[in-house]
Amino acid sequence: MESGVKKSLVFAMMIVASAIGSAAQAEETAKPQEAKPAAEKKICRTEQVTGSLARRNRVCMTKAEWDKLAADTQKQMQDFHRGESGGAQSGPFGN
Repeated sequence: MESGVKKSLVFAMMIVASAIGSAAQAEETAKPQEAKPAAEKKICRTEQVTGSLARRNRVCMTKAEWDKLAADTQKQMQDFHRGESGGAQSGPFGN
């Protein structure tokens, strides 16, 4: 009777090992699909058209694009305030 129990245990262990191997293989094949970055979500904002009280434009960009636009705008404003805009100076001596 002990040999029947041993055979059952060996058989059960083989089934479990097979299931674990199949699960590991399935996980490995799923990893390359997960490694692909998902398309970045677009963020849409409504901006008022200059010179119009009613007209608006919808602008959609990714977060990275919005961040770059904000940084570029900030830099342009800092350059303008420092007088690096290339325009005429408004100081008392024109420099």
